[in-house]
Amino acid sequence: MHQEQIETRIATLVFVIDRSRSEPHVLMGDKVGGHATIGTTNGYGGGWEKFDRTVRHTTVRECPEEGKFHLKIGHLRKVGLIDFFDHPDQIVPNYHMHIHVAEKWEGIPQPTEEVINPTWYPLSKLPLDKTMPDKCLWLPRILNGDRLRGWVYYTCPQRVSVAKHRLRPLKRWDR
Repeated sequence: MHQEQIETRIATLVFVIDRSRSEPHVLMGDKVGGHATIGTTNGYGGGWEKFDRTVRHTTVRECPEEGKFHLKIGHLRKVGLIDFFDHPDQIVPNYHMHIHVAEKWEGIPQPTEEVINPTWYPLSKLPLDKTMPDKCLWLPRILNGDRLRGWVYYTCPQRVSVAKHRLRPLKRWDR
């Protein structure tokens, strides 16, 4: 593999949590557009663009595009930073993923060309069997309050299984 051919893509992902119910629910949808997650259930987000001032701006921009709802930058809480690699022997990551949660939003999530079936899932019944294989390693943890930094190596570019991973909890984010 030629390591110098890999360009790390900066991306964001947000999980919107509704705590107004008897049990908190998280908003997820089925990806039908985008890059790596087509055909899986996921949060909302996408790739950083040059015109985005920060990754938080990317997250705020992506939500209306993918789900027709709006977030404010001040409502985002960073809970994860994970590097994703397509091969276990890779040195340069394919994705540098900034993960946030938000508990305030505006609008009603709706299907788009990129994400269909927006669904509120109880935190106790996450659809982990429909997500990318890495989500079972970290999604329940961040939704229950952990902040994580780490990496995930897949066995191949199709991302059907995780070869190895390391996720360490953080008390806070250093700026």
